[in-house]
Amino acid sequence: MCNTRQSLAAKLDWRAAFEAFGFGSPTRSCLPQSFECPLCDFGTLSAMDDHVLGTEWFICGDCAFSGDLIELVAEHMGIDIDDAISVLDSHYLFESPPDTDHIASYISQHIRYRKRINQFWQESRVRPLEKISDSGIALLRKCSLGDNVLRPLWSDHGGQLFGTAEIREVEELFAPLSYEDRVRPNRNGKSSVRRGGGPGKSRLFVGNSWGEVLVIPHYDLPGRIIGFTFIGRDVNPHAGDIIYKRANIGQTNQRPKESGIAMLPAVQPGLHRPFGSTVFIFTDIVLAMWLHARWFRESYRPLPVVAVQEKSNLKSLNLPTSLEDRRLIFCGPLQVTLPLARRHNGSVSEYTIPDADIATRISRRPPTDYLHLFEENARPWDTALDRLLPSISAEEGRLLLERLEMPPTEYRQILAMSKQQDRIEALAPLRVGATKVIIGGDTVIERPDGWFVESSEERICNYPMRIDVVRTTDMGNTQYEITVQCSDRPVTLRVNQREIHNGNLFAAVNRRLLQQQGEPLIYQQRKWARQSLFIAQELSEPEMIRDAGRIGWTSDGLRFQFPNFALFHNGELDRAPMAIELDDGPLPARDLSPPRTDSLCVEQLSDESSENGIVWGLAACVIQHLARRHCHSQPAIGVVLDGAYSHETGASAAIALGCGSVNLAARRSLSIQDYISRQCSFHDFPVLIRLGRNSRMRMQASWLDTPNFKHAIMPLNPFAAISVASRPGFVRVCCDGHPQSLGASASAARWIIPNYLSDLLKRRFFYDPDRNDQLLVTILDDMAEWFDREGGSPGVVRSARNLLHFDSEDIPRAFVETVVRLHDEGLIACVRAGAEGTVSGKTPVAVVVQNVSEKEAGRISLRPTLVNDALQRKGAPAVPLNQIRDSLDLQGSLLARQGEGQGEQWLIDQGWWDKVVESIRCARTELVIS
Repeated sequence: MCNTRQSLAAKLDWRAAFEAFGFGSPTRSCLPQSFECPLCDFGTLSAMDDHVLGTEWFICGDCAFSGDLIELVAEHMGIDIDDAISVLDSHYLFESPPDTDHIASYISQHIRYRKRINQFWQESRVRPLEKISDSGIALLRKCSLGDNVLRPLWSDHGGQLFGTAEIREVEELFAPLSYEDRVRPNRNGKSSVRRGGGPGKSRLFVGNSWGEVLVIPHYDLPGRIIGFTFIGRDVNPHAGDIIYKRANIGQTNQRPKESGIAMLPAVQPGLHRPFGSTVFIFTDIVLAMWLHARWFRESYRPLPVVAVQEKSNLKSLNLPTSLEDRRLIFCGPLQVTLPLARRHNGSVSEYTIPDADIATRISRRPPTDYLHLFEENARPWDTALDRLLPSISAEEGRLLLERLEMPPTEYRQILAMSKQQDRIEALAPLRVGATKVIIGGDTVIERPDGWFVESSEERICNYPMRIDVVRTTDMGNTQYEITVQCSDRPVTLRVNQREIHNGNLFAAVNRRLLQQQGEPLIYQQRKWARQSLFIAQELSEPEMIRDAGRIGWTSDGLRFQFPNFALFHNGELDRAPMAIELDDGPLPARDLSPPRTDSLCVEQLSDESSENGIVWGLAACVIQHLARRHCHSQPAIGVVLDGAYSHETGASAAIALGCGSVNLAARRSLSIQDYISRQCSFHDFPVLIRLGRNSRMRMQASWLDTPNFKHAIMPLNPFAAISVASRPGFVRVCCDGHPQSLGASASAARWIIPNYLSDLLKRRFFYDPDRNDQLLVTILDDMAEWFDREGGSPGVVRSARNLLHFDSEDIPRAFVETVVRLHDEGLIACVRAGAEGTVSGKTPVAVVVQNVSEKEAGRISLRPTLVNDALQRKGAPAVPLNQIRDSLDLQGSLLARQGEGQGEQWLIDQGWWDKVVESIRCARTELVIS
């Protein structure tokens, strides 16, 4: 079966449809974007480009919806696809009214075809639990997947990524009705009903001994299968035992075709603890399968391992959203992995598993050991290219450089940094002409009135254009500064890489010209649009600016970079903005101005008010994040806002100081861990992470393992706040009371960061304390001295120290405060020994028993595991009990331990306990804002 050339959904404008049905208002013209899901109450609908069909794809991880715009409307209204098309047509949303044939082909060759593929995969996943044959069991054992067959464990282990199927079921999927009974003519002129003989010449499985096969789906988008890998017989790739078959989705004449990512669900749930954000992409799918199979014997959570299929007519052209912001390590032959790593901004591993280990199906050591070796030997692709070129022949080097498909600007950049310049120039000389570009058999020439084909004088576009500057970020984002020579004057445009689809620079420039000038770019769409970016790069020799998107310290430029200015290492000011505004993250410091003398700001910030106290406390935290790379890469300190005043007034102060703000409720299909890591990785400014109003999200302990989590400022409930701050590397900004407006302090707060950093750079001052709590105190003291020189009150700055709590430096006290808060909320009860049954009302989750007599010292008997149960019920992560117990024991407060496991009890000195409780209550009273 073959799809129609284009999906019917491609004739719709998704922005107009979203506004017509109230799905949400697009914030920008390009994708991806996120919206509140119209299908469920609390999910996030992610909209992304569908590069295969030239339309859009929508997915919600909470209600498990995935589909195009027509399916979204049908699901939202609870109607059939036919009715949804009629509704969309009644709103005049199609480019042209669809006829009956278009609708019928869309339903049969898109909707029903994808449903058949999904149904086949779901049946394959559960087959080992229901009706697998002996040959299937033998195959799974050859694949190291036989341990959990015919057991319920299969669904939670191998069944997440693998399935089995009979070869006839596979052939009927791709060649339906080929085995059906049909009326066929006989030689005697009569007809008879005979069974179909299968797909014939189109059969997938050639040769004998095929029984059941292992099924591995490939995904091009979350929720959409683009193809399958089938493994059978002896699992020998050289004998043809491994077959990839692409589903017929997309244009049949498009080359190369999208092959998708195998085992993609392995990296969708979140970050894998031993490897963080790293994803290993193998070109050998059998090796990836063995790693997963061995790991499934010990864990139900897959390894961060996926596989790709690369051939001359098949390539993994686009990465799903779940992989865009991960650290990608490509594993396999360098001639294959180098082009992949360049295409997807990843690294390549030079490690190869020994043949002896391959022969034993990598059973000699744990799979994580192999992955650590791949990770340790990972190199940037350009570094690996330099190391590889001397060891391969000239023909192999020429083919490799051709497969890299480097545009001229990147070619020049690599050439300038390479140690193999002479060899690269000899293998792949760069064609550079001032006004000519050779593409295939055609020569494109540039004239004042546009670009033309030299031989035929065919006009390609009406305005010539040159790329003057290419700005790149450390997250792989690129921005082009382009000069377009319009009819009356040159126009400078800035175009982000995400706006350029399939190399079509014309479309992006046309949109910008219409927005800024009101006049279009006239260009040849069919033949030359996809070559337009390449032509512009060939005609240009742009300036390359690295690390352009980071707001904060840039090591290359030795300066603090802000959107509107920069401060050099000697304190000099540069007013030229260099930053790229990222589509997916908030741009911090947007409202900050260059350093200036302002007596009014000094006067406003010298006022002894609660607002100024929290402004100066958070300013020290922000300065620590900004200056940590400047000061020899000190670790970041995570900021937790505790208390109603800190939540609202503190959040306003963070934004006024320049921090960006994101809402977890607006995340796309990313997990919370991935989303936090993504948003906190763009800049040196910490990011204010909001849970959203009426959010049902609960703080999980797994968040703490998220990379970049300490780059966030998070308002948390009282229980989550103290639980998180008990870990090393966090500071708790604690302030109770009714939230207040910052008032004049908001505008004055914007003055602090630029002016203090300018003074810091002029003095060449570096922070170098021994501990994190001392670091923030050092910063506050230095800021106080600077503010004194500016004519302000240093005491106001130093008083902010009272708001900063380092619970990890006094873990026993933090634990007692946790128990006190649980008691005040009615979640635990304090009763006399033997009086547990007198607690009325709701049964307490934990009981603290005071056991006091005249003959013995007072002591408190506490079950710590029940305290953690109470915390989890309040949406807070559990506290580290082992660490707390050791701290109590070290200072002599823990008198004894009784029992083990869930029934363990601690006997704590009541005198010490009461003293700490009294100090906590006094401190909380002092922090209340009147």
